[in-house]
Amino acid sequence: MPIQRSPNKSQPKITIFTSQANKRKAESQPDSSKICETPNKISRNSPTLSENMDISSLWSKIEAKLDKSNKELGDLISKAESNLTSHFESKIGEVSNQCNALQTQVQTQSQLIQKLQQDNETLHLMLRQNNAQTKLIKTGSKTYDQTTVSKARELLLQFKELQKEGLHTREDLTKTEASNQYALRQLVKVKKSKGENPKWVGRNVRIGDKMFSARNGSIIEVNTATSNTERKSSEEWNSCPNSQWPHQLRETAVENIPGPRFALPLVGHLPFVSDQPHKTFLKWKKVYGPIFSVQLGHLRTVVLNDLKLIKEAYKMPEFMGRPPQAVFERASDKKGIGFVSGPDVFEQRNFFVKCARQFCYNDRGHFESKIQDEISHVLSKIGENVNQPCKMEHFFSIPTINALWSFLVGERFEHSDPKIKHLVKCASDYLSMDGIAAKLGYFVTVAAKLFPDFTGLTKQLKGGFSVYGFIDQEWKKGCSSRVPGQPRNYKEAWMDKFETASTNSSFHPSRNYFPATLGDILLAAVETTAATIDWAVIYLAMNPEHQKKLQDELDSVVGNRDLLALDDRPQLPYMEAVIHEVLRISSLGAFGLLHYTTEDCQFQGFSIPDKTCIIGNLYAVHHDPEIWESPQVFRPERFLDESNALINTEKIVPFSTGKRYCIGESIARDELFLFIANIFYKFNLICTENKPDLNPCQGVTSPPKPYEVIFIRRQN
Repeated sequence: MPIQRSPNKSQPKITIFTSQANKRKAESQPDSSKICETPNKISRNSPTLSENMDISSLWSKIEAKLDKSNKELGDLISKAESNLTSHFESKIGEVSNQCNALQTQVQTQSQLIQKLQQDNETLHLMLRQNNAQTKLIKTGSKTYDQTTVSKARELLLQFKELQKEGLHTREDLTKTEASNQYALRQLVKVKKSKGENPKWVGRNVRIGDKMFSARNGSIIEVNTATSNTERKSSEEWNSCPNSQWPHQLRETAVENIPGPRFALPLVGHLPFVSDQPHKTFLKWKKVYGPIFSVQLGHLRTVVLNDLKLIKEAYKMPEFMGRPPQAVFERASDKKGIGFVSGPDVFEQRNFFVKCARQFCYNDRGHFESKIQDEISHVLSKIGENVNQPCKMEHFFSIPTINALWSFLVGERFEHSDPKIKHLVKCASDYLSMDGIAAKLGYFVTVAAKLFPDFTGLTKQLKGGFSVYGFIDQEWKKGCSSRVPGQPRNYKEAWMDKFETASTNSSFHPSRNYFPATLGDILLAAVETTAATIDWAVIYLAMNPEHQKKLQDELDSVVGNRDLLALDDRPQLPYMEAVIHEVLRISSLGAFGLLHYTTEDCQFQGFSIPDKTCIIGNLYAVHHDPEIWESPQVFRPERFLDESNALINTEKIVPFSTGKRYCIGESIARDELFLFIANIFYKFNLICTENKPDLNPCQGVTSPPKPYEVIFIRRQN
């Protein structure tokens, strides 16, 4: 009997043909037979049941081993995670304990200062010793009994002892103390001229074996045998909490210059300075005078709060340096014209001034037309968004860059180009320094290295590298249409200089100075000119009476022309007064760029050592109530006399002064005049319900925070 196997592998099927009819029926289905043929062959070669069981057993063993390996691996990972967690928790705990300890020390010292200041107020009662016989002593609005007066005498003696040990409060340095220090400086000067070697010890002077001090402006000899300052050993000083830090920091402060003497290790006076240091220094001017010394992190610093002092200092060659600034030096490779020192800076500055004269001022019509083109783009963009709130954030940055870029490179950017928008943001990040953490990173380099994200160093460096990298790519593009010896812009003139420079010149190919120099110039355009236009928009929108007065003057001059020109400037004194008032009240560069002494020098009778940071507080110059009436009020009329002639313009220095003043000042003033005048000639500006914040962003410059205004087209 024929037997046929079923295609089912698991259970063969046997078919028995019992009759001829069934045989024919089976033969009539050849396809089914053929279909079963291949499985039939496969089934003959398939493993036996025992072999299948061996494979199943082997697979079970493999799975068991895999499970065991996975479990061991999981245990190892868990153990590693536990160890890492414990390690990091331990480190975090150590850092937290150190921070808590430092905070406790700061609080202790702050409480001590507060107590001494309170006691010092009580000590003034001693000035009324002639009334000591009475039961009650009255001072101001307060009345004290005899017991309080006796306690005040004791506190006075304690306070004098603390003064001898080196602890001084802000109120300690009076006019008498200043005269004492002046007398001692004269003594030191005379002794040095005679070849002797006087040495400052606290507020005294040691000459040989003798110690000299000053009282009421007269020199007296101090008995060194009983001098607390001299007879205390270093170990005794370290065990004296009231004297330890001032004594240790005394060598880092400028000894002979007034200023707060209490400073913390590592951070100096930074904790006592607000997030707007220019305002703090203006307040301290009332206590210490127009020149005083502070310790800002690692920088020994002298602050100048008077225009005459700033002008005198910034003319001196010893004050021409820049302090070490890690973020700027790293980003620019210690090159450029803004943040570095040395003769290369002045070579690059002089070349830029020469090019500006050739391409901007000698051909003023061409340069002005480039600015007018950008103004037309701005007015067109504003016209598309009239009668509705417009968010203003870097709104004027690209137009002002384009106006300058035509002179620098001979090209312009499209306002919608994402590359230029990214460049503007990077420039803003690079120069920002908002918050106490950023200032800590700027003045305390170790903090920036340990906490680059917290202090903002990472963001600043990223922005700086992007700006200078963009300029480097621009340099590598070259200029295919350039004719050697016939430059049309700053870049082509630089190429001519580049090809003929000597090896010791900053223009030599090996120095690669172009990206840093042009980058510094570009940063100035982004963060100064554009921000000043923003401040003008804000203050005029918030003061409609001044806006109306300005527009009336513009209407009387322009006539039927579409845009104002630079030739209109002499006929627009109120416009000039508005610009000066905006520059004054905004004080965009409150400190300008910091200066740095390159050697020991004498200034105003003070000895200023090498490597001292010099801050010219331009904000104090522009907001001193002794110079300006109601300095926080926007009032352009303060720059005009009765005949509408400009006055007081010499009392502000918004572009700094001296040998390192802003070399783009003339270009910036032209741009400010044309942009501001044409915007307010075409539009009325009003504030929205959310009025602009007059507290600026903090950094190298002080641009306004993002704000909203409404533009309304004028019918002129």
